[in-house]
Amino acid sequence: MDSLHLYPERLWFNISKKGGRRMLRKKWIISTVAASLAASAFAGIPLSSKGLAEKAGFASVAFASAASVTTDTQLDDLFAELQTYYEALKSVEGGIQAAVAARADLVAILNENPAILAPVTDKLNLTPADKAVFRALFEDAASVDLSSIEAADWQGYLDRLQDKYGGFLNGLDSSINDLTVSDVVQVVLALQANVFDLIGDLDIESADDLLDLSDSQKDALKTAVSDAVNSNAKVKAVFTHYEIGYSDVAQVGQNLRDNLNFSTLRNVRNALNAFIAAYNKVNGDDDGDGEIIIGGGGGDLGGIELPKSVTAFESEMEGLAAKLAAASPAEKAALLAEAVKKAQAIVDSLSNVNAAKYVSINNGQAVLKLDDEAIGSILAGLGKVNEVLKSLGVTGAELPKLSLKLDLGSGLPNSVAANLSDDLVKAAIANGVTEVQVVENGLKASLPLGGELNGAISFGVQTHQADPAVTGGLQSASGVYDFTLAVNGKPVTSFSTPIVVSIPLGSLDGLDQELLSVAKIVDGKLLFQGGRVQGHSIVEARDTFSSYVVVENKVTFSDIASVEAWAGRAIQVIAAKGAIEGKSEGVFAPKDQITRAEFAKMLIRAFDLENGAAKENFNDVNSGDWFASYVAAAAKLGIINGRTATEFAPNATITRAEMATMIARTLKAVQGSAAAVNTDNVLAQFADASSISSALKDGVAYAASQGIVEGSGGKFRPKDSATRAEAAAMIYRAYTSAE
Repeated sequence: MDSLHLYPERLWFNISKKGGRRMLRKKWIISTVAASLAASAFAGIPLSSKGLAEKAGFASVAFASAASVTTDTQLDDLFAELQTYYEALKSVEGGIQAAVAARADLVAILNENPAILAPVTDKLNLTPADKAVFRALFEDAASVDLSSIEAADWQGYLDRLQDKYGGFLNGLDSSINDLTVSDVVQVVLALQANVFDLIGDLDIESADDLLDLSDSQKDALKTAVSDAVNSNAKVKAVFTHYEIGYSDVAQVGQNLRDNLNFSTLRNVRNALNAFIAAYNKVNGDDDGDGEIIIGGGGGDLGGIELPKSVTAFESEMEGLAAKLAAASPAEKAALLAEAVKKAQAIVDSLSNVNAAKYVSINNGQAVLKLDDEAIGSILAGLGKVNEVLKSLGVTGAELPKLSLKLDLGSGLPNSVAANLSDDLVKAAIANGVTEVQVVENGLKASLPLGGELNGAISFGVQTHQADPAVTGGLQSASGVYDFTLAVNGKPVTSFSTPIVVSIPLGSLDGLDQELLSVAKIVDGKLLFQGGRVQGHSIVEARDTFSSYVVVENKVTFSDIASVEAWAGRAIQVIAAKGAIEGKSEGVFAPKDQITRAEFAKMLIRAFDLENGAAKENFNDVNSGDWFASYVAAAAKLGIINGRTATEFAPNATITRAEMATMIARTLKAVQGSAAAVNTDNVLAQFADASSISSALKDGVAYAASQGIVEGSGGKFRPKDSATRAEAAAMIYRAYTSAE
């Protein structure tokens, strides 16, 4: 089968053998597939041979699908046929599991919504207590453990059901004083036989073919249900006495359909496909043409329905459109602001997914496998919310930013794998979702969608203890994290848009939090990457994946006494983040002039702006130069421009005015915008303001207004070359102001 794409407004999929492409309404898929299961809800009790026939008392049963069945031999033939189907079901990969999952979901739905059975229980005039018993009988019959088919004591099982429900059944009709559980089971088995016959009669190749039933085929399904009820005189008498007809049974099916969720829909669909595959195996139709998928991933998903909160919002906004047309500009702004506020609340609610229910533990690893229908509904809902806002005239930054947060929970094993199907990733991108956040055991990773992350994603994390051999004797503040990422099954180690990771910290007793740094472990050595402590985590943007650990990186220099008072702490912190290094062991050279290449590294590393995919085209910067990646990232962001179109001048010094402007541009890149300032008013404090280049005045004014740059003796000294100590101090102030 072709994959189903979860794009907004439409759901396309291709039936393999039929070959016709159709657009299917979401509700139609749900109701039709569910209806087909309603007819076989009890189907699936595995059979032994003659022993069960005798126990059930079927010696005089006439099944609708085998009207002449009256002898033990004929009954044995029928039971043998049904047993053959169940042996085939066991040979269908995932078949038994699919049937068990579907029945478990049906039981759960009945427990949550007892009114589903009301069309029948109301006619039986049952008390609330008896309705509960009736539902329990249904659930017990539907919850047989198929996985233990060979070892199960079916005769004992029937005895237990009879002891539990015999009195209840006898009390349904005073004129029928010997209705037994075996009578009910007989009807179940008759229905089962009829449903299997229908698979062949209706030429059903997959659950999706049930979407195309003709009127005559629907009548055949109705007859199969009616004949099953009529196959037992006692059950038929109960139906007749209480005037329970096919329409009542059909309404139960409708109620069941109305209460299906996406997870149940998938299990129902898989169970039906399993039964059909079993039928094909028995009847020699298993030719491999038109594969039937049981429990598939993102390719074959079923129907997607928008969340109720979204459909309600859409309806409400339809009414708002008329108000906007007649509103004044001020009224329109207020109405749209309220609409955006409501939309944001819906987005916040939908975006936070409790994904723990989708996690299984396999061989010591926690594995996330999402329910594509359920998550697809959320994605479609997020896209619809912004689509509605756009139709009202809301654009750009006013629209809610769309992301998906998957919280896998805590207490998971040290190895975790989070998987997103190709369809989910494509649906997320199509609906405007920009990132998926994976949260587990306190760790959070924000995966940016698009670019390299444009297909099925597998994100892996392994955690182990940090020991001195790994940290080089530095005190660790976290375990060691090994990150892996694959897209469409292929490893990805670098990304054009960095992945932001938030690593949980351990005990911080005795540690200087400003000196904590994420360190990349390469060939047994630590490469310090920086990071910003937020709460009890450290946040770092990574454009590559490897193994990482958080350590306290105390760097000492013996030559900074002369600048200790105003730059000592800044040098210590910026060096700890790996943004600046000494000229040699223990030597910082604070009064040396800083170069353009050195300052590019300081800015990019301190503010987590690395971008391994960024390229530069300067003739004087070679790809192998230590500063090449920093210059490329800074140039791409517009933080540092070349001295000419082709020359960067990496070893040239940088003036104080240039440095202030570059810092202002960096803060804009990090924060999205810079606060407006009155340039002339701010610069009036400097007696030499007129000597600041007009192209640099706004940057200097902004940096000065934020306390990032300072003058000396009432002057700014814009054309003086900046020293390494001044650069560290300015970046440190900018770094702390951005918190």
